[in-house]
Amino acid sequence: MLRITLSVIAGIGLEIFADSVLHRSFETLLLMSVLFAISFLVILVVSFISKIELAYRLRVANGIVLSVFLISFGYVLTWFYADKNFENHFQKFISTESFCVAKVTKPPLEKEKVITLVAEVS
Repeated sequence: MLRITLSVIAGIGLEIFADSVLHRSFETLLLMSVLFAISFLVILVVSFISKIELAYRLRVANGIVLSVFLISFGYVLTWFYADKNFENHFQKFISTESFCVAKVTKPPLEKEKVITLVAEVS
């Protein structure tokens, strides 16, 4: 269970890194989608192997393919749940000279060094 959780978390972190640092979120999405599809097909093929000896010899490769599948799943899932990747996001409608008006929807949450608040862009 730990390996599954860490693989999905690695995919989520990779999407955040690719978007915020590399600014290559969409290009990496295409690569991850291809890896997701290929690894899914390989997992299906390996799961239908009836010879126990062959399945046992492929256990390491199956583990690697499963990890690639889970990392790409975490990446694709995070990309599709990020609002900024869709055409109707407010960032697509503003330029560098414009400004946004936002309404604070929840009271601010104050921590030691950070004040966090939730706002809705009008």
